[in-house]
Amino acid sequence: MRVILKNFKVVELPREVTLNNRKGATMVMEGTIVVGYFQVRIKQIIYAFLKGPLVYTVSFVDKVESFESNLSIAQKAIESFTLK
Repeated sequence: MRVILKNFKVVELPREVTLNNRKGATMVMEGTIVVGYFQVRIKQIIYAFLKGPLVYTVSFVDKVESFESNLSIAQKAIESFTLK
């Protein structure tokens, strides 16, 4: 089945973050996912961290209407990550 990402835009510009003493960046995007006749508006926060030549990314995706209420749970999980 074909998945289409429609009308995606950055809604929070990239900003610097620190996770377990490692600097990185985060940004928030919003758009619509279309699968067949199914469409849903989503919001996504992406975290990116450098370690040597590698980039590690972690993201949280939810429906637009429930993103804010679930974000704190996702952030607690993300804050528990360590890069070794």
